[in-house]
Amino acid sequence: CPRGKYDKYLGECSGEFCRYGAATCDCCMECTPGKYSYIAYTGLPANDQDPTKPVANAWGTESEPCHVCPVHKYSLSSAHSCSICPAGQDQHTPERASCDNCPAGQWSMPGQPCVACDKGKYSPGSIGFCHNCPPDTYVDATGSDALNDCISCPEGKYAKAGSPTCNLG
Repeated sequence: CPRGKYDKYLGECSGEFCRYGAATCDCCMECTPGKYSYIAYTGLPANDQDPTKPVANAWGTESEPCHVCPVHKYSLSSAHSCSICPAGQDQHTPERASCDNCPAGQWSMPGQPCVACDKGKYSPGSIGFCHNCPPDTYVDATGSDALNDCISCPEGKYAKAGSPTCNLG
């Protein structure tokens, strides 16, 4: 079977029915979104195969059933692997076809869960970082979601960009 497909009857393609012309084989069907199937193409005639050294784009095939993509990853249909959620996105349930944007006040690295912005920072959501509050402003709470959450320092005090407090000048 080609990458991203599996045998709907046996769970994996049988060499007797799917060995040649696998792309049009009746026994193979696409993995649904949120699942994947890694298939190694051997590339050599059946009697000369070395299964420890698969080569791409060949007639001889081996397959396995579709596997569920775990949390923090997703796949489209006919996928041969799961993709990690991009920066600013995440998902918390397996077998997903897409990722959700991080909510306002949170951010994420690729493939990592969304986390609240630190004190002194804010995020409108859907991005892979938090913005610093501008100089001479601060925010003393985590998870701020907008620039207007940054509070001006009182007269006679100052703050560096991204500061959680104001200091005496």
